[in-house]
Amino acid sequence: MKWIRIWTEETVTGSTFQELDAEARAVWFSLLPLAGMNTPEGCVSAFNGTVAMSDDQLAAILRLDIAMIKR
Repeated sequence: MKWIRIWTEETVTGSTFQELDAEARAVWFSLLPLAGMNTPEGCVSAFNGTVAMSDDQLAAILRLDIAMIKR
């Protein structure tokens, strides 16, 4: 089982909450566990860090609208 570390105070009082609206934060927080699942860790990729996922793939995996992913 993999996990990711999130700095709670810095997340709530830092730029993530100040600069992003709720929709953009939802995309950001959806990408975090996806990045934590992949090898190399922290990369969102289709094939072990060698091929980036397309916007369509990300939208399907995260069950988000493609317009949200692109924004």
